Amino acid sequence: MSIYQRVLKYLCVAIIVFASCLTLAGCVFLATLLMGISLDGIVENANAADVLVVIGTLGGFYTTLGVAEIVAGVLGLRCVKRPDADRPFVILSIVLLVVSLGNIIYHAVTGTIDGDNIITLLLPLLLLTLAMVCAIQVKRGYDNGTIRELPVKPQEERLGFLRVIQVLFAINIVATLVSVAAVQSGGYVLGFDEVLDLVNLVFDGVCFWLIMQRSKATRWWVIGFSSFNIVVGTICNVAIGQFDPISQLVACAFDIFLLLYFCLAKRPRLVLTQEFTVRRVHEMVLEAWDLYKPRTWSFWRSMIIYYCLFSIVGHWMEAGFCTLIMWGIVPGIYDPNSGIWHDYLNPFPVYGFGMVACAVLLYPLKNVLEDKLGGLWKPLLVSFVLNTLVCSGIELTLGLVQNMPDANGVYPLWDYSTMPFNFMGQICLQNSLLFGVVATLVTWVIFPALQRIYVRLPEDMRQTLFVVVVVFYAIVLCLYVINI
Repeated sequence: MSIYQRVLKYLCVAIIVFASCLTLAGCVFLATLLMGISLDGIVENANAADVLVVIGTLGGFYTTLGVAEIVAGVLGLRCVKRPDADRPFVILSIVLLVVSLGNIIYHAVTGTIDGDNIITLLLPLLLLTLAMVCAIQVKRGYDNGTIRELPVKPQEERLGFLRVIQVLFAINIVATLVSVAAVQSGGYVLGFDEVLDLVNLVFDGVCFWLIMQRSKATRWWVIGFSSFNIVVGTICNVAIGQFDPISQLVACAFDIFLLLYFCLAKRPRLVLTQEFTVRRVHEMVLEAWDLYKPRTWSFWRSMIIYYCLFSIVGHWMEAGFCTLIMWGIVPGIYDPNSGIWHDYLNPFPVYGFGMVACAVLLYPLKNVLEDKLGGLWKPLLVSFVLNTLVCSGIELTLGLVQNMPDANGVYPLWDYSTMPFNFMGQICLQNSLLFGVVATLVTWVIFPALQRIYVRLPEDMRQTLFVVVVVFYAIVLCLYVINI
């Protein structure tokens, strides 16, 4: 597979994910219209009927556009395997680009472009443009004989129906996140069903990743968790006196299906065969060290790219965490007037430095632990503990330098004095564990995945990406500093 085919594949997956979220948002708007939800008191100085018309129009537009972009992503993935089949994808991409440009021009004329919607306006335009350029390059290479059609995998290597299950997991993840995001402030009650949904969200994510890795542990993971859902859900309904056999059977239908399929079907046994053997772990350690080359400019160039990107992504993460606090899902305090609630392109440099610290300091430490301890769970557990201690130490040091309380006992930046298991109001157990989880996720999954993609790019593409990201970061940094 050529580099243009790889990039086209990643871009098409990103298009499909974005389009799925857009389609779900459109469906939410249409559901609001069909259910006749009253908007009195929600929208000020506007007639509720007019607002419903606008919502219906937006719902239809977003749903149609989302479905069209999903089709474009699927056609783009077909171009990866069959470079000569690029014409439908290119034609549909041009149509969607025209629609996206029209949407941007409309928002520009009406003066409704701001930090809250600029990402949703520019992202599809950027993804479709890059994907179309890659598809054209793939077709050109195919015509020149430098790129060939991808060979068809043997029957025993195809995921088959497992791919459908993987897609269902992905859809459930996106649907759950969208449904949670659509809840109005103060309207979220954390009951047993909500907790079970969030636990299943983690379960779906793990299953999606295990199927992607073709791990042998997938069968036992799915069987165990499906059994857990069936048993726990049944016991809970019996305990609260709401058990009905038919309703319970319908509620557990998907878990029962997964349980039967992974117990009886041949495909999971045939395809999910990868094990964490000693040799495989050793190969993973050697591969991990190949990604860490701090004596090269290419490595530090990637660090600058990650710093710029994660300074902005960190802003989104903090906004998401404060949203969970606002809904009462996790304890804590938040400032409703903070800058995290608007201008979502404003960079928070501390998160960019955190990403670089994970890559430069914690990632080699993780490699050493894998090499010395062997296996998976021991180095993972020790790495999590060390990451938590390092993050807590950094936060405590910053707090003692920049966040000491004034004469009235008011902390200028953050205050954990009301949180359980806090130390001097500067750190607390909950946030330390959260930072440890994020640092471990970055160290073990995110950085290696990004670095593998980065090192496979041609040198010209790496340099171009570096210039684009740095210039973009400089623009948003200047906008943030001068507060336009």
